[in-house]
This record gives sequence, C-alpha cells and structure tokens, in this order.
Amino acid sequence: MQTINQQAFAMGQELEEQAYIIDELDGDLERVGGKVGGALKKIEYVLRKNEERGKDCCIGVLIVALIVLLVMIIIA
Repeated sequence: MQTINQQAFAMGQELEEQAYIIDELDGDLERVGGKVGGALKKIEYVLRKNEERGKDCCIGVLIVALIVLLVMIIIA
C-alpha cells in the first residue's frame, strides 16, 4: 500500500511540474504570436507601399510615352 501511495504522490508532483511547464510554454507562444502578428502587419504595409510604387511608376512611364507620341505627331 505504501508503494502505491508513493507512486501516486510522485505522479501528482510530475503532473504539477508538467502543468507549470505547459503554462510557461503557453505564455511564450502568446508572446511569439504577438510578435508574428506585428511582423505580418509590417509585411502587409511594405507590400502595399511597393504596389503603389509600381502603379506610380507605370503611370509615369505611360505619361512619358504619351508625351513622346504627341511630340512625334506634332513634328510629323
């Protein structure tokens, strides 16, 4: 009977230690999740800015092409 009590006590201690470790891991995961969320927001911001630059560059090239064509028509 003593052995069963000792085993039960040891199991209880092990469960408490594992619960503590799981709680620490949960906290770490929440912290990392927050950092990942912040990084994703920054990436989305950069992608939006690059998309806008691409559009602006394309519009600029088209305007220059239009001006060149108009000059060619006027000269001809």
